[in-house]
Amino acid sequence: MPIIDITDPDDPRLDPYRVLSRSCVQSSPSGFVAQGVNVVNRLLTSTLAIHSMMVVTNKIDQLTPQPAESVTLYRITKAILKSVAGTGYKSGVYAHAEQPKLLEIGTFLSSLASDEPITVLILSNSNNPRNIGAMIRSAAGLGAHGVILGDHSADPFHNQSVRASMGAVFGMPLIQCDDLKQGLIQLHQEGGFQLAATVLDAEATPLMQTKREQKRIGIVMGNEYNGLSQDCITQCQQKITLPMANETDSLNVTMAATLFLYHYRYLAT
Repeated sequence: MPIIDITDPDDPRLDPYRVLSRSCVQSSPSGFVAQGVNVVNRLLTSTLAIHSMMVVTNKIDQLTPQPAESVTLYRITKAILKSVAGTGYKSGVYAHAEQPKLLEIGTFLSSLASDEPITVLILSNSNNPRNIGAMIRSAAGLGAHGVILGDHSADPFHNQSVRASMGAVFGMPLIQCDDLKQGLIQLHQEGGFQLAATVLDAEATPLMQTKREQKRIGIVMGNEYNGLSQDCITQCQQKITLPMANETDSLNVTMAATLFLYHYRYLAT
């Protein structure tokens, strides 16, 4: 791996990393940025192509495995890092990698085994990149087979999503669905999924009373503030809810998604 020392904070070779600065609103050109030793090390073991790395001098020996010979590593000082990334990112280890294309629902369905239980997490209008990343991490950790990103959902390869996912985005099947109503119809009719709408509704079934009645389950999560649209709810075969105590109206969407995933992985029979 070639190592190049960067001494000028305005060096254009560091431009992909300027998305880390809160004052920078542009997207990273032709890829995404991973940050942190653990996340970057997971990237190094993935199949995704890495364009370059930006690493503070004393962090290079923490890279495991070592980057391939085709990857250029830009060695920087902490002062350069502060200028490029601002004050919010201090890990000192970053990588700029090629962003893979998201799958289509038909492609995803054709990849599934026909005889095993399948669980997917389906997100509608989830526009917070940190929440997206955290839910992908929960989905990966709890054995989900894919995450479907509906209309107006945040980019799962936004640098904040990648960071919150702890690298789970590198291996989890991610499916883009710009028309979620039609996507839900396709999942049910072509894929045989039983779709569960997660709602705040007194008539919905409390989660602990639900059973896994079919091998294929789709857990449909709405926007954290507005919930699921009626169009999406109508396409689901059941409505489920998390009963709340102490006058609490709901949980953070990531925590709620984790509980739903855990239930269908370990408790529903």
